[in-house]
Amino acid sequence: MLLVRGARPLAGAATRLVSRSFSTAANNKFVLTLNAGSSSIKFGVFDVAGGTPVERCSGIVEEVGSDHSRLKLVVDGEVKRDVADLHIKGHGEALASIRDALAPQLPGAIAAVGHRVVHGGAAILGPALVDDAIVDEVDACAALAPLHNPANALGIRFARDTWGDVPHVVVPDTAFHTSSMQPESYRYALPKSLYDDHGIRRYGFHGTSYAYVTKQLAAALGKPVSAVNAIVCHLGSGASMCAVEHGRSIDTTMGLTPLEGLVMGTRCGDVDAGVLSYLSERGYSTSDLDALLNKESGLKGLSGGLASDMRAITKLAEQGDSDAALARSVFVERCRKYIGAYAVKLKGRVDAIVFCGGIGEGDADARRRICADLEGLLGCEIDDTKNQFAVDGESVVDVSTQFASTKVYVVPTDEELEIASQTASVADLIQVEKPRVVEEPIVEPSKDAAPPIGSVLFVDGGGATAPAELGLMFAAMTAHEKVGFFRPVHHGFVDRKLALFREVFDLDDVPVEAMYGVTEAEANKLLAANDEETLIEKILTKYLAYRESRDFVLVSRPAIGGSAGRLQLSSGIAAAMQAPVCWVHGLYADGTGEFLPEHLNDELGDNELAELAQVASDLREHAVRLAGVVVANLPPDQTHEKVRDQLKGLGIETAALLPHDDSFEKVTVAEIADTVGADLIYGCESVFKNQRVDSMTIATLDVANLLTHLDNADSNHQLVVVDARRADVILAVALAARLKTIAGLLLTGPAVGEETHAVLADLDARKQLPLPPILKARAGSTYQIAHAVSTCVETMASTPSTRRLHWLISTQVSTTTPRMLPTSHSKLDAARTLFDRYLEPRFRNALGAPPDQYEVITPKLFQHHLFTKARRDPKRIVLPEGNDRRVVVAAGELLERNLVELIILGNRDEILAVADEAGVVISEEAKTHVKIIDPEACDAELFDQLAEGFYELRKHKGVDLEKSKELVRDDPNTFGAMMMKLGLADGMVSGACHSTAATMRPALQLLKTAPGFDIVSSVFFMLLNDGVKVFGDCAINVAPSADELAQIAVASAHTAKQFGVEPRVAMLSYASGDSNQGALIDTIREATSKAKSLCSEYPIEGPIQFDAAVDADVAAIKYKGSDSEVAGHATVCVFPDLNSGNNGYKAVQQASKTIAVGPIMQGLAKPVNDLSRGCTVEDIVNTVVITALQSQE
Repeated sequence: MLLVRGARPLAGAATRLVSRSFSTAANNKFVLTLNAGSSSIKFGVFDVAGGTPVERCSGIVEEVGSDHSRLKLVVDGEVKRDVADLHIKGHGEALASIRDALAPQLPGAIAAVGHRVVHGGAAILGPALVDDAIVDEVDACAALAPLHNPANALGIRFARDTWGDVPHVVVPDTAFHTSSMQPESYRYALPKSLYDDHGIRRYGFHGTSYAYVTKQLAAALGKPVSAVNAIVCHLGSGASMCAVEHGRSIDTTMGLTPLEGLVMGTRCGDVDAGVLSYLSERGYSTSDLDALLNKESGLKGLSGGLASDMRAITKLAEQGDSDAALARSVFVERCRKYIGAYAVKLKGRVDAIVFCGGIGEGDADARRRICADLEGLLGCEIDDTKNQFAVDGESVVDVSTQFASTKVYVVPTDEELEIASQTASVADLIQVEKPRVVEEPIVEPSKDAAPPIGSVLFVDGGGATAPAELGLMFAAMTAHEKVGFFRPVHHGFVDRKLALFREVFDLDDVPVEAMYGVTEAEANKLLAANDEETLIEKILTKYLAYRESRDFVLVSRPAIGGSAGRLQLSSGIAAAMQAPVCWVHGLYADGTGEFLPEHLNDELGDNELAELAQVASDLREHAVRLAGVVVANLPPDQTHEKVRDQLKGLGIETAALLPHDDSFEKVTVAEIADTVGADLIYGCESVFKNQRVDSMTIATLDVANLLTHLDNADSNHQLVVVDARRADVILAVALAARLKTIAGLLLTGPAVGEETHAVLADLDARKQLPLPPILKARAGSTYQIAHAVSTCVETMASTPSTRRLHWLISTQVSTTTPRMLPTSHSKLDAARTLFDRYLEPRFRNALGAPPDQYEVITPKLFQHHLFTKARRDPKRIVLPEGNDRRVVVAAGELLERNLVELIILGNRDEILAVADEAGVVISEEAKTHVKIIDPEACDAELFDQLAEGFYELRKHKGVDLEKSKELVRDDPNTFGAMMMKLGLADGMVSGACHSTAATMRPALQLLKTAPGFDIVSSVFFMLLNDGVKVFGDCAINVAPSADELAQIAVASAHTAKQFGVEPRVAMLSYASGDSNQGALIDTIREATSKAKSLCSEYPIEGPIQFDAAVDADVAAIKYKGSDSEVAGHATVCVFPDLNSGNNGYKAVQQASKTIAVGPIMQGLAKPVNDLSRGCTVEDIVNTVVITALQSQE
């Protein structure tokens, strides 16, 4: 069977706009929409050049095939042509007349043609480009829509002839439903052969209207389409309703044909099928019945044939006609019945009830009556004043009361506009962009607003976190278009939590391997080697790759054995990801299963508060923000205000305060099977997935006693555990399945005997006596399986026949939360419902808020970006100090991590001896990326090339060739600089045992400054816990002038941007703004002005003090009322001279124990960087990588 889906989603909800005059621009793109009937063709033209369809004209050709054909064309609301008594023989001539009528009205040609198709069947599941196969499919559905599809297909064929050089697109009315409805919603309870052979099922109609209205509703609610849950009522002479979940149809009232469902103008809607046979026996033919149900029923039939139009029915009812009043009441009650049904299907989570269509948009009283008394069911209440005036048919109007939890909207539909939008999208006339979460300007949060969470949230906790993670994920889905789930450490062979989220939230668009960082075995190996840095780097690499295609990612705590040290690891991972943490605190942490006295007083205990305070402190030490705390299992029927106040007293944001819900303690047969490793061998799979287990009975001896015990047991839903060889017990319990006390049979030990299999298979096949779920454990004795089950069930019972195991099964076992499965519907629903109801509004808003505009880049993320970019394009870096042990160790690390290609200068034997002594081992692959060159004994050709090149560059300074050879041979910095000058190397790092002057002199003499720079300056990357900052100049310029200071500022901003730090430049001084005067401040003020004129793309502020530049609280005081983008959020700090800069970076480095990478030189034609003589191996690695990246530019 042909399956056709739309090429791409639409960018957003289109709006019908009518322009007063056509543009004559050459880039107009026109879409023609056609709705071909048996004797008429409606058409419209839309300009899509601006990205949103704009209606230009519309019209109709009527009475095709007669001598009285008529063509009417309306342009910008003005009738341009209205000609009657034409002789238009057929659809071909009708389309030609449309083409000719449009030609003088359009400044350009038709770019695409969209065709309304009433029935797409089960084959065409979305808007699709037309080819012969598509036309054949439209024809094949003629039996399902005999009045429409033949004409639709005919219109498509002739239109392809008339506009043969443009794409044609079909937009089926059924596709909105058939693309997403599940079998339980679309199958009739008829013989399967009728579905297989004749396609008899529910298809639904008005899909184009529902697609348009859903987008309009999403825009009104400020949500992405995928987050919308609604009941949409398309009410007109043809009427239907649709349940929309996550922006997609899950059920609709019309079925195989448009006859099923609501009461319509002349169609009956739902009716007992027995009526047909009853009337057939009394002489009604098939055609009589068809005419009766489609043309004489509905409002017309109920009113005694008085009228089929609701306006006329309403008028008659107002005049006292009882039949008309009844017709209106039946119409309303049918709508109300389906609202109730769809509210259940949507599990009570309904954003809005929406009315569209002629009656839906224009009949305020019908809306009022349909929504009456829904306050208790859905929290839905209509505002009578708003409702009365919402009848203009043009605006999207919220007619509900202010505090209604389920809104009521009137949304005018526009099917032609939707057809034009879908056609333009499929034909590539509209540039489709990723939908934004909220199409509103970003506003500053109020002081009472929780800080925005942004695109990632890390979840950890002291107990079970899965329910909270599920609830947070459901909440995130309402705010973000595409969500993801990431596990830093995976359990290994199977990670059930990852599998759960992958299936429940349809996250299977990537392989499982993309959704986790490392396995538990890998993590333990690296932690045992005390190499947490490599572990976090591996996790971060996988996470960043996964995050690229997501709007939001929920990161679950690492699945690693034991809790000791896990918070430290979680903190390190969260810091690297720049992820705020949500901490989950469960009240049953002590394992008693009972509330503490403090809990019953609506408070947390002292130990619990101390634990939460310690968590917040530990996270702060890693520069990780605690976004909020979820407190779970609180006593029900309390306000929890005291708990909220306690958290506030600790400076902790409340994410959610969740009352105890025993749904999470109930266990199903499927969950036990998953826990103990058992398979369903007999019984109904749906019962297996949903059957609750309250207790366990181990059956060992007497069958009679066992059955008596089961019959008399207080506990329902018992799971019977029995050895597979006990055929008597197995068959007895299976036959006793009529007792409510049997949840299932769990067989242990060896395989089930053949005779037992045969009897069970026969019972299962007969279906006369439904078998309970019968499971077979894959391994384990009865004792082992019973012990495993005991961790899942709350209570266990012993029978008189199980005395030898009495010591095991009579012991009360504390409840543990069983593993949730994708089929654990009660638990999934409980998680969603709890967070729908109890997630704090402040936290919910933060969850949907975009990242802070002043978001910083953390040290770990900064280093990761550096290393990733370096690996993509390895550069040749010279290390002139090959005899320095630190340089050799750093070289080994650089090579093993495949970051650069190295040229190490020095005596080969001495360098290898240092490497051997330091334990540096380089793989054979890495050895291919390094050269060791001894300037005193190198290849003669290379040496002469370098010496002669030096001579040519410096002979104007009186340097002869011999002196040139001497300098190249004796000074490794000169040797390296000349290699760069001649294109034999890309960059150089020196200074571990050379002075800054010795390192930089050859670079300045030979490489010179880059175009646009008069001076060379330097910066340090300060890898502070709360974000990377750039300090300059801290190494080169002693007392820069205003012009030089401006160049340093601009160069530092460019360097910051190059390395992923968003530049916000602070020109530092001992005073801020206009608060002081003096020569130095005047210089800084002048430099700030010149820097702004040199570079307008980055914010620059000065003079400004250091504390006001980097501390938002200080800035709020010193820059009160200012709209400075820099104050409190500076990322680039420019010091006024070398004295302050050098002391400043060293003071920050030592006081905060921060890594300072640099100095990084800027302004040279090719990168040369100077190390501090006290540098570490890590300093060298970072500086080499930065040098490599500089050379990539």
